[in-house]
Amino acid sequence: MLQIQQHWIAGYAKKEKMDAPVNAIFVFKLTTIKMTNHEMIAFAVKGYLGKELTTQEIKEIVLKAFPNFNEGSLLPNDHATGNKCPCPCAGTNTRIFDKIERARYLVR
Repeated sequence: MLQIQQHWIAGYAKKEKMDAPVNAIFVFKLTTIKMTNHEMIAFAVKGYLGKELTTQEIKEIVLKAFPNFNEGSLLPNDHATGNKCPCPCAGTNTRIFDKIERARYLVR
């Protein structure tokens, strides 16, 4: 499930440290969005609906969108027909992929 966290951050910066004309007080809100592996994969491949992709292409697309995604956790079949410990979407209407053959998937 998508989780959104918001934090307020405040600070003080001296003009000498910032190369600025005056000292400054700053306040801003930082929003962090936590996504599941399923949500990140689905988000990354949404522009490829109806297209066939290889496992390698899927990995490249997801890692480009989410560079910190654990590549070892990027198993397209877990979001298609399922492996030993698949995503709950495997084999359901909410699955991300249809397996065409080994290492080839249709984005749903």
